[in-house]
Amino acid sequence: MDKSNYPNISKNSNISTYIGAKIPEDSEAIALIENQDCKSALMINLLGDFAKLNGSVKNYADIPQEERLRKFFHVPPSRKEIRQTIMAGISKMEKDKELLAYLIEYAAFWVEYYRIFFPDLSFTCFISQFVLPSAKKLIETGLPAKGLEYALMDAMKSFGDQCRNASDAARRAQLEQREGSVGFAERIFILLAYQWACLSSSLTKDSGYSSEDAVYIVLDFMKEYLKLDYWNDLFIVPLFTLFVEERIMKKAAASTPAPVA
Repeated sequence: MDKSNYPNISKNSNISTYIGAKIPEDSEAIALIENQDCKSALMINLLGDFAKLNGSVKNYADIPQEERLRKFFHVPPSRKEIRQTIMAGISKMEKDKELLAYLIEYAAFWVEYYRIFFPDLSFTCFISQFVLPSAKKLIETGLPAKGLEYALMDAMKSFGDQCRNASDAARRAQLEQREGSVGFAERIFILLAYQWACLSSSLTKDSGYSSEDAVYIVLDFMKEYLKLDYWNDLFIVPLFTLFVEERIMKKAAASTPAPVA
């Protein structure tokens, strides 16, 4: 930038950039600016605060507004956006039923044995970081000769070793970063797979449901859940429990012979 128009600024000055722009009259920023005693200080501090939190962002104005608000200002997506994201995720997941069946198996194994591998409960909140990568690895490598149970135990041991061989802060930071790469629909599926495993000791025990059956039940619930006019993540687990209870009751009723007249 040519600074010849600013003779009072020395070469050693920390001030390196001047910006001149007209703000549209319909901009939401007008009210904010007019409410400031020092408008230049507002702009300097806003930009400084943004840069301190987000670093040097390239071509900020080229990023769509919704993405900017979500990424830099943590504005949550609307229910419509979440619904669309989950539905797109479900459509993608439905193409890989084998992976989903393994997610059910890994979640069930976690529920039953995680206390052995994580007695201090320090990493139990990262179930998706055990379930999803382990299931994907099994798809890639194939089922070992020793069977699924061996694969499950080996995966849990490896995950436990990873957690113990690094400091809590370092390992937790890695897991939190990986958590962001898991799709919203996948996280919900894993949560419900976990709940299905918790219910298996009572509702679904000896009821003849396979992992493949559980996959369809979870996906069916997710689709029904999204049809609600007002849905809230706080109620997804109890609603799923009711959904499973109804499914089991209907199955039991259908399989019960009619009384002899």
